[in-house]
Amino acid sequence: MDKSLRIFTYSFQDTYYEANKDQFFKDLFHTDVVLKNLECQLWNNSKDKKTWIEIEDIPCTILSTEFFDRIYKNEIVLHDGTIRKCFEEYMDDIVIADELRNILLVEESYNYPLYTDKERAEFLFLIFQHFCLGGSLNQYEDNINPYILMAKTLYKDLLCVRKTGSPKKTTIMSQVFKVEIFNDGMSIYPSQKHHKQNFSYVILNSILKEVTILQHTW
Repeated sequence: MDKSLRIFTYSFQDTYYEANKDQFFKDLFHTDVVLKNLECQLWNNSKDKKTWIEIEDIPCTILSTEFFDRIYKNEIVLHDGTIRKCFEEYMDDIVIADELRNILLVEESYNYPLYTDKERAEFLFLIFQHFCLGGSLNQYEDNINPYILMAKTLYKDLLCVRKTGSPKKTTIMSQVFKVEIFNDGMSIYPSQKHHKQNFSYVILNSILKEVTILQHTW
C-alpha cells in the first residue's frame, strides 16, 4: 500500500457547521488543488446534475489498541503475534491464507463474531483492516504487530484529541467521513471499480480548521 495510500491535508477559513455539511464537501471536492492532488478530473469536468457526493459518517470513539486484545486471546495469532495460517481461498482478488484475514472477510468463519458490526464500523478497525488486506500485490506480514502499530500510528496522527469536561476525559474532537462520488449512478471516485480497498476518508478538524483526505485505490 506504500505507493497507493495517499494523504493530503488542507486548511479552510470558514467555520464548519453540521447543517452545511453537504455544501462543505461539494466545495472541497470542487477545489482545484484538491482535484489535482486526487487526480479526479471526471468530477471536475462534470456539470451534470446527476453527479453527487455520498457522505457516510464513520464512528470514531476507540481510545486504546486494547480493542485488538481479543485477537490474541482466540488463537488467531500466537503469543508472539505470529498469524496462524489456514487453507488458501480468494475473495475479490484478496488472498485469504491466514486466520486474521478470515475474521476480517469471511462471515462464516468461527471467529468472525469476535467483533460486532458496530465495532467493525469504527475508524480504527477500518484502518487496521485496510492495512491487513493491503494492496493488489497481496504482500502480507506474517506477524500482526506491524499492522497494529501502523493502524495506531496513523489513527493518532489523523485525529485531534482533547481533555474535556470535569473530571477531565479524553475526547476525540475530529469527525470522520467516508466519501464516494457518483455520476449517473456510477462511482467515479475514489475509483470506478467497487472494491473494499478502494476508499476515501475525510477527517475533519473543525477546531484547527483542517481537513485531511486519506485515499487508497486497489
